[in-house]
Amino acid sequence: MKLTRRFTLGALAAAGCNALPSEEGPRSPQFPFGVAVGDPSATGGLVWTRYVGTDSLRVDVWPKDEPMNVRSFEAAVMEHGISLVPVDGLRSGQWYSYAFVAHRSGVEVDRSDEGRFRTALAPGVSAPLRFGVSSCSRQSYPLTPLTRISQEFECDAFLFLGDTVYADGATDLRSYRDKWAEALTRRPQRLLRQSTGIISTWDDHEIVNDASGDRVPAERLEAARRATFEHQPWRADMQAPQRLWRSLKFGATAEVFVLDCRSERNHATNEYVSRAQLDWLKSGLAASTATFKLVLNSVPITNYPGAFFQVFAPDRWEGFPSQRCELLEFIDATPISGLLWLTGDFHMGVAGRVSRDGVGSKQVEIAAGPAGQFANPSLSYPSGPQFDFSTAVNNAVVLDLDPATRSARVRFLDGGTRTLFDTTYELG
Repeated sequence: MKLTRRFTLGALAAAGCNALPSEEGPRSPQFPFGVAVGDPSATGGLVWTRYVGTDSLRVDVWPKDEPMNVRSFEAAVMEHGISLVPVDGLRSGQWYSYAFVAHRSGVEVDRSDEGRFRTALAPGVSAPLRFGVSSCSRQSYPLTPLTRISQEFECDAFLFLGDTVYADGATDLRSYRDKWAEALTRRPQRLLRQSTGIISTWDDHEIVNDASGDRVPAERLEAARRATFEHQPWRADMQAPQRLWRSLKFGATAEVFVLDCRSERNHATNEYVSRAQLDWLKSGLAASTATFKLVLNSVPITNYPGAFFQVFAPDRWEGFPSQRCELLEFIDATPISGLLWLTGDFHMGVAGRVSRDGVGSKQVEIAAGPAGQFANPSLSYPSGPQFDFSTAVNNAVVLDLDPATRSARVRFLDGGTRTLFDTTYELG
């Protein structure tokens, strides 16, 4: 029996967003945040839900076109009802469907929404890939770009560049969890997370506005980190389970480097990221044999000229010039081919070069989003010759990678039917 419910976004209306309609809820209220798969690999992924029932739980997984070929994995339910199930042994480069099943002695009594994801390409395999990209999805906004991506495009994965939730005002674990509940009960978030695998980082609003690891009380930072790890299915490093930065490989086509640009900042030592993270990124980029190296960078590394943007420079890589120069010079000098920076935070979609001239002037950065947020209030937006495009319209990006031509097609889409910008970068 299919169970549906509708809920009114009362908290959002109270925040001044009365125009938001009510939204259809998940299939079962026992799975209030729907389902997701994080950090897909060539053989599986991390299957995630929040379950508020009391029966036993399992995950059923099957090839998209083989509904009778079901594999089942027992699912433990942890604190706060979080279930995170490593699913392995699947075929590479294939689409799978999945659902959580509540059961009593093996007899199904309830079922979550159905999700789908594609496993990564096998090592050595070179084939085109498509990623969706965005950031800044404030839970009190319509989030129509996320809905559009989930309904119109089959993406191999979606790359969230931070500010998936706006948790400002939260100070402890309970209040951070409440903020995540506001975000993940939104239908656009559930539809997107159920449509493909998710690869994500965090930015300041998962913690507090303009967060910096050395300037947030340790207890608050830990509460924010724990709540984020509960609600974002990330592959934790067994030797460093609190570490966010990691890389994921999609055959010979792409390697995705996920950065933590917030919690390791140290103004006293002028470190935007820790020395360990910076060295890991440099060595990883140099060693990668993938055609494309995608760097998920929650705050721009680009030099944004103009008085307005310079006011906010201390909150991005430009506020830590020694590390920025070290990294950009290393990439130019090595050189690293196929590099593409992907970033959020700015409430503005931008495509262009990292620098107008000199170091970084041949490196491309795409600022994707916001998916749902107010526009950047700048009196003027970046333009040529350094920048090819900029917009204040809420957006998401579709990124098509073609290893045969070493080209990346970048399309900025609004939440309706428009393509705001469409260009191709040669990244050889």
